[in-house]
Amino acid sequence: ATINKFFEIEESGFEILDSFEQDNDFIGQRQLFTKAPALHWTNYPRESDIQVTFKFTFPKGTIPEWIFREWIKMAKEQVEWNYIYEWNNGVLLRADELVKITLIRLQGEPNVIELSGRIDTEEAAEEELQERRDSNEQQIEDGLDCSPPTCPLKRVWPFLVQIFQPLLCGIDSYKTLPFNV
Repeated sequence: ATINKFFEIEESGFEILDSFEQDNDFIGQRQLFTKAPALHWTNYPRESDIQVTFKFTFPKGTIPEWIFREWIKMAKEQVEWNYIYEWNNGVLLRADELVKITLIRLQGEPNVIELSGRIDTEEAAEEELQERRDSNEQQIEDGLDCSPPTCPLKRVWPFLVQIFQPLLCGIDSYKTLPFNV
């Protein structure tokens, strides 16, 4: 309260810490889930999923918690996501029902960061067929619209690139931080 008066700050629920003990005691991490999302997401793509992953490998000990959280925050702010689930080792972002984007730190390998975009190909084809039916029902009934379904991954790219570009810029801003993609 005294510090608030000194800096003329109104009490607004901010917590002022006496010390910053360890890097893994990061302020934001205290409120995070410890487990990855159980619903609508698995560590590895299912058979019907198609996924693209960018794997960034850094030297051990070069990615402190605050940098990783900064990248997570940046990813969450790039798009108005329909769903956000953040946990200790990453974030799951959903842009629509089918597109899933993750930015994660590998369990047991904190120097490896993965940015992935995933979509269920069967659900995407089903949705595309329904959209075609809605737009030109008569053509489909007459057998005139025989075009194959489009590439479902093209729905993922617009969201993935909106995180990939700023992430690369963020990494590049640390001039002495070497990495492999």
